[in-house]
Amino acid sequence: MDVTIYPMVSDTTPQAILIRVRMPDGFQIAAMADGSVQQLPK
Repeated sequence: MDVTIYPMVSDTTPQAILIRVRMPDGFQIAAMADGSVQQLPK
């Protein structure tokens, strides 16, 4: 897995990505600034 952390997120962009995990099969999972977790396209 490839994990990327984005520490510079402000409260004005709730859909900004805080953490992105790229899985070995190409799918990506992201933890968003609004507290949600989403699966991103390949």
